[in-house]
Amino acid sequence: MKRLLSFAFAGVCAVALAPLSTACSDPVSPPPRVIMESSVISGSHGKECQISSVQWLTIGGFGNPAAGTPARPVEDGQAEGAGTVKATCKVVKSGSNYDVIAEAQLTGAEGGTISIVGTFSEKAPADQPVVNIRGVFQRGDFGKFEQKDCTVDYSISPIAGVAPGRVWAKMKCPNLFRQDQNQTCEGETTFRFENCQQ
Repeated sequence: MKRLLSFAFAGVCAVALAPLSTACSDPVSPPPRVIMESSVISGSHGKECQISSVQWLTIGGFGNPAAGTPARPVEDGQAEGAGTVKATCKVVKSGSNYDVIAEAQLTGAEGGTISIVGTFSEKAPADQPVVNIRGVFQRGDFGKFEQKDCTVDYSISPIAGVAPGRVWAKMKCPNLFRQDQNQTCEGETTFRFENCQQ
């Protein structure tokens, strides 16, 4: 009888403690995810660019809401084509603006990297874009291009913009420069980062 009581007491304790252990565990944050479409062209720079036109980096897809095609974001660590996506981002409220640090990379032969760093305002129409955004476009076959005064706007969609933990915008870099080859090109990327650190 004494043994039965001890087993019964142990069972009651296990049931009582189980909810506590579940409640005390920290929730797991979802991984960052990204959609990105980007290109680099010669534009006004002509032969100085040495690149006529190239789709620099494409990850996921923005879809077509009017046609009922949903967007397709890709999470950090997921496969995309023949490569793997690496997405890191931080979108933090700073006064009336947001400090943004975001990078998307696709590994593999067709892959590349785009980095975006700067302070984003809550409103940025096409005729009043955010300025002084640092953009870096990098690929193994074309090298590294950078511009420190790119612009960003939210004209791509009525619901584009910036908020804690997410950003959706278009960045234009009309004077991307590759220092080791003295090349200047035009670059543009439309991006959507979500589940970012905030």
